[in-house]
Amino acid sequence: TAGLKECFLLGWALGCTLLTLSGPFYPYPDRGNLTLQIPLFIIAGAIYFAWRPRVSAKHALIAVAILAVGPLWRTPRRLDLVTFAEQPRNAPRSYMWLSPDHQALVGALRANAGEHDVLIVDKTRPGYMTDDLWLTLGYPGLLYAGHYAVTPEFERKRAELTEFYTAADASAAREFLEREGITFVYVAAGQDAARFAGIPGLHPLVSNTAGTLFRYSPEE
Repeated sequence: TAGLKECFLLGWALGCTLLTLSGPFYPYPDRGNLTLQIPLFIIAGAIYFAWRPRVSAKHALIAVAILAVGPLWRTPRRLDLVTFAEQPRNAPRSYMWLSPDHQALVGALRANAGEHDVLIVDKTRPGYMTDDLWLTLGYPGLLYAGHYAVTPEFERKRAELTEFYTAADASAAREFLEREGITFVYVAAGQDAARFAGIPGLHPLVSNTAGTLFRYSPEE
């Protein structure tokens, strides 16, 4: 008995389902879940009210019990996400909260960088909230590898950053910095900042609990 509207709902739900199952070919398959619940709720409601004229008290209690699971599970996690902590339970969220040490690094970059200076930040760390999201607040210069959608040859540049931050020796690292015209290097807390300090021409501007900002002088 489905008409045009019902078929549209079924197509909507099918499209969202295909999008959800599209990984790894599509990098954001979870976006299918964002709207899948809408057609499913409408379809379920249409089926229910085709069967019954109104919601019974028993079914209402069942629905409330089922639907309450999501908020009960999600609310404590949302509160934790929006509450400031120097050392959060999951991972530091510097893209949301800047400690005094984070602000010192941001200020040093603002004070010392010009519009033609190039900054590199490790893009290989887990998660998509990388350090360039907070470090470049007011930064007047350029990012060597920023957002993948607006960075030419992003995959090549990310591979070079991986080599620089994980395995490159001093001579290879210096060759990379000179070839690409890098001026500033950010090393996150927990990484081996001493290894980078041994690269000729690379000198720390600010070093604290949030990380170390180096400046590269090729003539040295």
